[in-house]
Amino acid sequence: MASPPPRLDGWKAIAAYLGRDERTAQRWRERGLPVHFVPGGRRGTVVAFTAEIDEWLGQHPPGGHPDNGHDRPEAPPPHAASPASPLPDRVGEAAGSPDSPAPTTSVPHAPAGPARDPRHRGLKVAAVLTLAAAVAAAVAFRAASGNGADQASPIARAEVSQHGLLAWTLDGRVAFAVPLNDLMPVGEDAMPPGVVVHGVTTIADLDGDGLDEVMVTLSYAAGRRVLSDEVRAYAADGTLRWQYQPHRALRFGDRTFDGPWAVTSQLVVPDEGGRSRVVLAVYHDIWWPSFLVSLDAEGHELLHFVHSGHLYALQLAPTPAGNLVLAAGINNEYKCAMLAAVDLREAPAVSPQADPTFSCANCAPEWLASPPAAYVLFPQTEASQRLGHPYNRGHRLGVSTQGVELGVREMPQLDGRGEIFSHYRLSPQLEPVARWMSDGYWQAHRQLEARGNVDHPVTECPERKGMSARIWTGTGWREVWVPTEGASE
Repeated sequence: MASPPPRLDGWKAIAAYLGRDERTAQRWRERGLPVHFVPGGRRGTVVAFTAEIDEWLGQHPPGGHPDNGHDRPEAPPPHAASPASPLPDRVGEAAGSPDSPAPTTSVPHAPAGPARDPRHRGLKVAAVLTLAAAVAAAVAFRAASGNGADQASPIARAEVSQHGLLAWTLDGRVAFAVPLNDLMPVGEDAMPPGVVVHGVTTIADLDGDGLDEVMVTLSYAAGRRVLSDEVRAYAADGTLRWQYQPHRALRFGDRTFDGPWAVTSQLVVPDEGGRSRVVLAVYHDIWWPSFLVSLDAEGHELLHFVHSGHLYALQLAPTPAGNLVLAAGINNEYKCAMLAAVDLREAPAVSPQADPTFSCANCAPEWLASPPAAYVLFPQTEASQRLGHPYNRGHRLGVSTQGVELGVREMPQLDGRGEIFSHYRLSPQLEPVARWMSDGYWQAHRQLEARGNVDHPVTECPERKGMSARIWTGTGWREVWVPTEGASE
């Protein structure tokens, strides 16, 4: 087989090297995939180097990310370490086979690294040894030995399947297993019939003792879900440390929203004394309110932000004054995408609203007087409005030393094309400075012209010059013009 080229030109070549489609490759850029934009070229002219990609994959094996709780399935990338098949028949035995060797690449985890989303993905299992048998053997070994983890080797991966929760060490050994019946909803004596359990895992050293904890966010579905999600933290030996289920009643206008609550995104952030906190974006599973909380190493909850609209993506933004948590989503009153910056050290904040229907009626007065550290609205594009979509939404976040990049989903597929996105670049002070459109936007514009949805040609579209964003100042809104880059067809 020929060696891959040292340089990859364009998303197509990068995606082929990763063994993914172009959309997935672009999404991984939000998680730190090392790519470079050509100076002076069109926005989107991108190159990458295989050596940098291989190094990144070794450090951050990517998986599905719960941007909106409904990601499509993804298989592990061909260059990333992954649990081998078949699985071991007892804890501590290395997994591997001649066809799929056990992973040996060192994969140090970053506290705020990408979380894997295995909700639609099963693990490969040999015909003579099913995953259920592996879980049963691991649990039996843990019960007999009193310690299911190889504490000399950090935990590198954890996944939930139809049989339960499994965690692996860096060298491919099963650290611990939790059978499915032990992943029951809070307050349930037995798993209700027909319940399907989905799980999203995050690995981090929460208490600063040098040993990893595995946090798993569990969603329960049986027809129409009526249970709130639950977050559990397991020690490196598989011991359940704590469990958390959001129970909160928020009143907006004359309506009270008390669940069920779903966790859409989670992020691990540094805390004092070498410890960490888990930040959760939680939204109402039926209606539009959401809130931001963090949990400490013992699972104690702190509320940080109450929002009138769903929150979909979180990122950590270091600043000279301290870390901020960025949250992207929708503001339902203004019917457009938003980005908020929240300081976890400050009192809880509330999204700035004008209509009492969307104003928090049971939030403390000091919260209402305490806006987030920053709050920006991004209006819908013309095409999105003409097609009758009620909102666009902040969907993806990337943070670098140059500032923040926000991906805004404008509309779903049009005539079989991929979802249409606009993208914004913001300064480190979160001032919008530039925008550009996904590759298919101008083609979609022409299709809308042909349908009669748009009354002017793409060459005369006002959005080729730019659009205005709105920034909350604490006392009112300020408009800022955001020029469009790369407006050629």
